[in-house]
Amino acid sequence: MGKGFEVSGVFTNTILRANGAIGLVMGSFKLWVDGDKWRIRTIRNDEFLDYIEAGSTDRRQIYLLESFSNYTAKAVMSEHPTNAADWSVAAGQIFSGEVPHLNSAQQISMLWLAYASGGYLSSRTNNQIEPVYWFGAQYFFNRGLTLPGDWLTEQALPHLPSRAVYHNDGLIRGTAGFGEPKITPNPAPYANGYTNAVYEASSFTELGPYRIPTAFTLKTYRLRPDGSAYNVVLNMEYNFQATNACLLAEPVEFVPRIFGRTDVRDLRFASSDGITEYFYVLTNQWPSTATVRQNKNAFPVFPGGNRPVLPAAF
Repeated sequence: MGKGFEVSGVFTNTILRANGAIGLVMGSFKLWVDGDKWRIRTIRNDEFLDYIEAGSTDRRQIYLLESFSNYTAKAVMSEHPTNAADWSVAAGQIFSGEVPHLNSAQQISMLWLAYASGGYLSSRTNNQIEPVYWFGAQYFFNRGLTLPGDWLTEQALPHLPSRAVYHNDGLIRGTAGFGEPKITPNPAPYANGYTNAVYEASSFTELGPYRIPTAFTLKTYRLRPDGSAYNVVLNMEYNFQATNACLLAEPVEFVPRIFGRTDVRDLRFASSDGITEYFYVLTNQWPSTATVRQNKNAFPVFPGGNRPVLPAAF
């Protein structure tokens, strides 16, 4: 019997729009966790993607893979059957950090909080934590910004949260012209902040030495103009329900597998190289940082044009 556990289940997200309309996003998930190593896959019912998957082995970098091989195969074979090899079957990203900030797959970020955040929360020495939900413009969401928070974790392994509250710090983070970041204070009386999101696990189960949630919710709140005043209203509600959970019976790959031509956006070198990101194509494995550095002169700084095919050395 191996270490760690796996969980599968379903989720429903309720979107409360400003005009009073309600939208729903539904799907399923499966995840594998062993200490600081984790891999999470989600499938949304309203997308053409086969699945979105993210994983990490070291609490230092996160790999994201969006597979659209089934969609691509159908499109290519129907329109361009002789050029199938030139079409990518997936898109990938590599991030530095240990908290997943995935605007295209926030469900993965929330599942990480529920099932794989024990080590991260235990390492926090103040009341600041990184949000797992979209709280501002993309610029801020991707840069590991922390917000004030309060959380309570279970005593049993892997010390997962039973409740976590994120507080707005009194600022609105958005963008100005040309996508530049812009920060403005909240209107009174919310200049000192307000409750931005609440995570709560409503039930748990025991798997060997582990105590893991089987049902949890995350609710986000926002300010809404109401005449000349403002009030805090519910914005999104995410509900997750586990349908199966068990201990790992065999070794697991915690980094999503590259299975064909994949367009990759690499964000690991922003601070060290003075470049925001690199773009390249993979065909079998994720590259090490050394491989990227050896080939970086061939990479375009911005997307577009022909991307180099990078040899794997991972």
